[in-house]
Amino acid sequence: MSLQTVHLTVPTNKLLPDLSVFSPEENYLMLKIGSDCLLEGRRVVVGLTQCELYEKVQVEKEEEFKELELGIIVEREMTKRMEERYVKMYETQISQMRQKIEIMDKQLKSYECENAEIINNEVEKIRDKCNVIIDEKEKQNQLNRDVFDKALKVSQVSITVKGVSGELRFSDLAETFKDHNKFYLEDKHTQSGQGDFHLHFDEFVVLADAKNYSNKVDKTQRDKIKKDLLKNEHISFGWLVSLNTNIDKYDKDPIMFEWVNTRQCIVYINNLLSYECPEKFLRVAYLVSTQLYNLIKSQDTDELELSTLRETNYKIIGKIKNMKTSIREINTGINIMKKQVDNLSNEIVEIIDLESKGLVNTCFAVLDDWWEKNIEVTDDECVLSSSEIWLKFRQGNKELIKELEVTPENLKEYIKTKVPTECRKLKSSKKGAIEIINMKLVS
Repeated sequence: MSLQTVHLTVPTNKLLPDLSVFSPEENYLMLKIGSDCLLEGRRVVVGLTQCELYEKVQVEKEEEFKELELGIIVEREMTKRMEERYVKMYETQISQMRQKIEIMDKQLKSYECENAEIINNEVEKIRDKCNVIIDEKEKQNQLNRDVFDKALKVSQVSITVKGVSGELRFSDLAETFKDHNKFYLEDKHTQSGQGDFHLHFDEFVVLADAKNYSNKVDKTQRDKIKKDLLKNEHISFGWLVSLNTNIDKYDKDPIMFEWVNTRQCIVYINNLLSYECPEKFLRVAYLVSTQLYNLIKSQDTDELELSTLRETNYKIIGKIKNMKTSIREINTGINIMKKQVDNLSNEIVEIIDLESKGLVNTCFAVLDDWWEKNIEVTDDECVLSSSEIWLKFRQGNKELIKELEVTPENLKEYIKTKVPTECRKLKSSKKGAIEIINMKLVS
């Protein structure tokens, strides 16, 4: 059979089917049937009038409209049925959830009633035990107070004896100044804020305070003589004399001094009785005081303003030191109170946990499910912190955290209900992480 090739032209925007799968006879039939149908259509159209064409188009359009309307009706009916089905399904779920909520409410109320009675009973028992313990402690404290009062009286007697002996010894040593013109010794130990003695020299007056201690003379005694000297503005010098020991922070040299203001100075005398001739050493302290007094008197009238500024500066420094001491004492008291409050809070939490363990079934259903899936008990000696649990829970439950407003503190409270007391402990303080023993995250 001989074949011939036919060239046809079609519009470029029209897609043609794949004709390579047809045989030459099939290609001929396609062309023959198609051309015959097209010619027949042309002849029919040419034979119709304009009215007939309009009626034919109208009939075709009405049929298409009917088909579309039928499709819309069918789709609307299907949509209604689906909506009814969804409504019934959601109503069923809602009713089931309401029933579960009612059951859980009843359980919670019953648990609350049972726990309230049990906790109240246990609290009463603990309160009775604590009252008994407190009574015993009060008795012990009273005994301790009696013993302490007796010891205090004995120590006060010994201190008084030491103080009197020290004053007598210094009084004897001060007799070395009898050869000074117009010198006399005035005993002031019975007057508060006046020191032990006033040494009256021709040039100036000295407020002396003798200490017969076995340990170093501490800051308290230094502050006391400063306070006494400031009360007596007419006295230029204060002598803090330690007979047998050194003076704390002023023991680098045998004699040291400290300016209180521009007109008053304190002379510190260390371990006076350790020298072969303490009277001569006391005279050296007098010479040092004389030189310091000359410095006070040598201030010119031109330096009056500078002296006033120095005086103000000394007073400000003294006030600042007092404020620092008060602040340290206040901070110490605040820290002690904070620790006591934290300890009390932890004890209360522990008591409630002990009494309510095994009785309260947590209402955090979501956390219960997550806990069962992600936390497991192990025999290995491992420690799991609440911070690690929070990070793991937050990774896959961000929307749930926002919806239920779950915080790390809520999670720690939940952990306390799930983990026995002996298997957990606080890392640092009340706000610190909880460390859980023998538990780990599911890998």
